[in-house]
Amino acid sequence: MVCHHIALITAEFAPLASTGGLGDMVSGLATTLHQSGVSTRVVFPRYACVPRFSAPSWSHHGRVRLGSQILDFYAEEGVGPHGGPLLLIDIPTLFDRPGLYGDVQGEYRDNGPRFLAFGRAALAALMARGAPIDAIHLHDWHAAPIAAWLRTTPQAYAPLQSARTLLTIHNLGYQGLCPARDFGLLELPPAYFTPRCFEFYGQLNLLKAGILCADALSTVSPNYAREILTPEFGCGLDGVLRTRAADLVGITNGIDTAAWDPTSSAHLPAHFSGTDLQGKAACKAALQKEFGLPPSPEVPLFCVVGRMAHQKGTDLLLEAIAGSNGTPQQWILLGRGDRAFEARAQALALARPERVHVQLDFQIRLAHQITAGSDFTCMPSRFEPCGLQQLYGQRYGTIPVARAVGGLRDTVRDLETAQATGVLYGGPTVADLRGALHRALEIYRRPAAWAALQRAAMAQDFSWSEAVLSYRRWYARVLAAPPHRFSGRI
Repeated sequence: MVCHHIALITAEFAPLASTGGLGDMVSGLATTLHQSGVSTRVVFPRYACVPRFSAPSWSHHGRVRLGSQILDFYAEEGVGPHGGPLLLIDIPTLFDRPGLYGDVQGEYRDNGPRFLAFGRAALAALMARGAPIDAIHLHDWHAAPIAAWLRTTPQAYAPLQSARTLLTIHNLGYQGLCPARDFGLLELPPAYFTPRCFEFYGQLNLLKAGILCADALSTVSPNYAREILTPEFGCGLDGVLRTRAADLVGITNGIDTAAWDPTSSAHLPAHFSGTDLQGKAACKAALQKEFGLPPSPEVPLFCVVGRMAHQKGTDLLLEAIAGSNGTPQQWILLGRGDRAFEARAQALALARPERVHVQLDFQIRLAHQITAGSDFTCMPSRFEPCGLQQLYGQRYGTIPVARAVGGLRDTVRDLETAQATGVLYGGPTVADLRGALHRALEIYRRPAAWAALQRAAMAQDFSWSEAVLSYRRWYARVLAAPPHRFSGRI
């Protein structure tokens, strides 16, 4: 059966509201599905930062119950950035706030109830809309409970019973853990709050509910799909995932290759290609000048673009940079994150301004300029479901130095392999990272080999058009198979 109509339910959707890879992935997938002829409806919360439609094509006022509360919601539909229908779910009492998941004080304590209410309202709005749906594609823990409701209380959602549910796990480190008292908000029999069902070490685990109940599961790279079945990377859910291993696939994310095009990007001071890299040298010179680094074309320039976090190996990176005095090199770090890491990075830049620059405020313009002007992009992640920076780096001839985990292993070919595109290494230690940096510096000193490495990296195709073919095959396979039967036991 061909999938003609799909609803993607997500907490993030770039460029309207996004904190990183989730929003970019859903946007890229929805856009390319729509362009390939699939009717693609995105269902998304209307945060305070998301504008209303000036003239919606459809609107609806409804109410949902959340425990003892009755919440008003407003749904309106118009054309989204992907070119297809965008269904905004507005629950002012829960989503009219400064941030998506938190503010300067930290994460909102009621994030679990917020997204449970969003899921309820999303289902109510889809039923009221009445448009045909072949598949409901749920993204991460925020939407995962929808699979549980559709599977365990089908009579409440009869108009949607012919649709299959597919759950994509973007990062298993985020599971939607809620206090046990929130289980009542699901309005399910107490028998479902056990370790064999939705309970997780005394808490309610929203992602686990989706894993157990969805018709099919995916994650954002083939290697990560294998890793999450192991205790090391399974974040406590590896046993549950192994029971669904036959229903789990890994599909590597794509990127917007039109936006990340070194031959035409408006963000870059000079353009270049795999056959003419002169413009890349100009980008490096401009970058060194802007950030006060000595203008030395022969000194290798490393960048790190992304969150400063334990997952990303920021502690390992800062230690490696601090101990690199014996070798000429420069570093630019872009992005916010853990405040302790931010402080350590800033202290390092203050102590060695000729070697290190730190830019905490993320801007897309700077992300392009820093990636294009650097020689290497470093990703010492402890785990990495897919990763995007290594894809952007290769697109711009900026060679990834990355730990061989998750999607990094799927998308970077090590120097020891044919048609190498980067430097991979194995262990999660500073010594392992330093060894990889040493290998990177060695090839940088060999001009012919270095240019060939850059050309090979830039020749890779990480467009969404390839990824969408895999998604369309996955949708068709799931729709052709019998629905998943969840008995309440694993």
